[in-house]
Amino acid sequence: MIGQLQGMGCTEEMECYITPMLCIYNFCSSPSKGEPNLLEEPVIPKKIHYMWLGRKPVPEELKKCLDSWRRFCPDYEIIQWNEDNYDIAKNSYMKHAYEAGAYGFVPDYARLDILYHHGGFYLDTDVEIKRSIDKLRYQEAFCGVEKWQTVNFGGLSGAVKGNPMIRRFLDGRKTIDFIDKSGQMNKNTCGFYDTRVALDAGYIVDGTTQNLCGMNIYAYDYFHPYDYMSGILGRTEHTYSVHWFHEGWIDEKMKKANEEAAKCYLALFDECRSNSII
Repeated sequence: MIGQLQGMGCTEEMECYITPMLCIYNFCSSPSKGEPNLLEEPVIPKKIHYMWLGRKPVPEELKKCLDSWRRFCPDYEIIQWNEDNYDIAKNSYMKHAYEAGAYGFVPDYARLDILYHHGGFYLDTDVEIKRSIDKLRYQEAFCGVEKWQTVNFGGLSGAVKGNPMIRRFLDGRKTIDFIDKSGQMNKNTCGFYDTRVALDAGYIVDGTTQNLCGMNIYAYDYFHPYDYMSGILGRTEHTYSVHWFHEGWIDEKMKKANEEAAKCYLALFDECRSNSII
């Protein structure tokens, strides 16, 4: 699309804006602003939940992430959820995703369900913890956003058991199907749906940490400082974890397309910077 726009004579005098670059430059070029609402006492239990499906061994690159959890949270209970101890069939989206072998989509519902019924913290297996998360226990519920301001519970999220805002996110996924009427897989990401719930609750897309209905939604640099589109890591003093986006939910064709997109993005970013556009 960018190539087409650059080749059209009618766009020569136009100002063009690229949303991902706007998000990074406006919201992610320095430590984020905004403060969470915290309690005087810790309420989130010392439990770390994660999900691993398919019964294959955890790859070495992901084991490094799990090792960081034990290093910075040595007194936390770490609980693995899988097809043997979690009822995947309780929700049709999960059931159909699992049956299709699309294991990376199952946690989109399961992580919310686990937090609501058990309380504690949830982490995707491709998340590396960078420091103690004890200070995050002083709130009833939280999650974070990516650099594009989309909500993502996988990078590090937490809640007390039965939190009403987690219930709201969970209810927002009740009618979503993984297999559509034509038999095609619905590969919309969790952020596509969860961000809608946040917006309905009053979330403002301005790059700041904010509180909605008693739940803190943290800015990008707390849990998602890594930009998977460009490969740039923007870690700040706020950072608790880094979501490396191992991309277990996409196929090899899409991974290669993402690699090409990263090259294109960086080249375009450098071009804009050299022309003093940003």
